[in-house]
Amino acid sequence: MKEIVKERDRNKQKFLELKDKHKGERCFIIGTGPSLRISDLDKLKDEITIASNKIYLAFEYTDWRPTYYTINDFVVARNNREIIASLPYYKIAGRCTEPIFGNDPTFLYFEGVNEKVKEEEAYYPPFSKDIVQYIGGGYTVTYVNIQLAYYLGIREVYLIGIDFSFKVPSIKHPDAHYGEVIISCGEVNHFLPNYRKTGETWTVPRLDFQRIAFQKSKAEFEKVGGKIFNASRTTKLDVFPRVDLDSLF
Repeated sequence: MKEIVKERDRNKQKFLELKDKHKGERCFIIGTGPSLRISDLDKLKDEITIASNKIYLAFEYTDWRPTYYTINDFVVARNNREIIASLPYYKIAGRCTEPIFGNDPTFLYFEGVNEKVKEEEAYYPPFSKDIVQYIGGGYTVTYVNIQLAYYLGIREVYLIGIDFSFKVPSIKHPDAHYGEVIISCGEVNHFLPNYRKTGETWTVPRLDFQRIAFQKSKAEFEKVGGKIFNASRTTKLDVFPRVDLDSLF
């Protein structure tokens, strides 16, 4: 019990140190859709960036590294446990992945949404302005990353690699931890063709719920004079105003 309390206190302190750390700066939140180019990452070496999941597959081809790395997908975490744990910086991870990574001190676990938070929120999904307390899931790690950016004091956010379109196979996995898990049949939904191998499991993307989450984040940023732009080269996400990525440099 003492170890649990100690770990929670360490998490709280680390998150408190991040509060408004990048106030007044802009940041790029990086998705892993097919429209993402390695050359785009090269442009971002001097920018504040947040990236997730298997973005580390790009490291072989670029000197760029994310300022912050996040993961909130149990299936991705389980399938790639060793390499994610080996990344040489703090990993900001959903509490749902704690059974996988344990008390590894390089992980900062954030809490998910409890029933009390759900009841208090007038508009679901919850958008957290204080990630010490919790972060809303929104069915996409990009929503997690937007809340992280908000907590960091950033009010100018650019999304790239968010294609908002998936080819979904029909083969389902019988041993689902949560949600609906499917088995890859070689479909390409990411920036590198080897991102997900045939036979690998992944979670069904719920674009309908993601859209609601993005609408919520847009509203919350606009309340404080902030803006979220979609700078993805190819995208079906129409919630945020579009901007040409190359024009930003």
